[in-house]
Amino acid sequence: MTDGNRAALASWLRRELEDCRSAYEGGARGALVDALALCVDMPEITPKWLLAAALDVASAANIASAGRPARPLIHLERWSIVKKTRERQSAFRLHADEHYGKGEIAHSQRMLAPPRASDKLTGAVESGGHTWEDAYVVASIVLHGTAARGEPAAMRKSYLATETEIKGQKRAALYLPKTDAGRKFAGISGQGTK
Repeated sequence: MTDGNRAALASWLRRELEDCRSAYEGGARGALVDALALCVDMPEITPKWLLAAALDVASAANIASAGRPARPLIHLERWSIVKKTRERQSAFRLHADEHYGKGEIAHSQRMLAPPRASDKLTGAVESGGHTWEDAYVVASIVLHGTAARGEPAAMRKSYLATETEIKGQKRAALYLPKTDAGRKFAGISGQGTK
């Protein structure tokens, strides 16, 4: 790994760890497991808060009772994919407007070369339209074969339910595990999109 790549990875990791810290302090105990798993490859940047929290949890020996039911995580997984789809639809629309003028999205979708479909979501968005309904369809496609699978109507229901929770500031219930270790801790090991 080059120094530039290592620096970029460290910068990304610090942002992810700050997300984990915020979620952990908001009551999402699974965020601690994610933070530990994220630090495995770069232990030199492991923050002090993480070590202190891990020691507290380990000494309390109650990690098994800290998990949440998988149902809210399914809603959160669906919400996350719909949100990412809408962000990518918006970015695509802005890119099209810059190059072809407003209102010519259909034309630009045919003319623009895709910006490298690096994952299932990007590929689905590139051919998935630009409306909310399209976003629910894309989420249904992306989550096919996972525990969060469902019809577009289920994606919409989960998205709206999670948005309601966000407005109610239920932070601990809104934490979606980032790593396999975090998913295992939450009781959804092997069932996510990662």
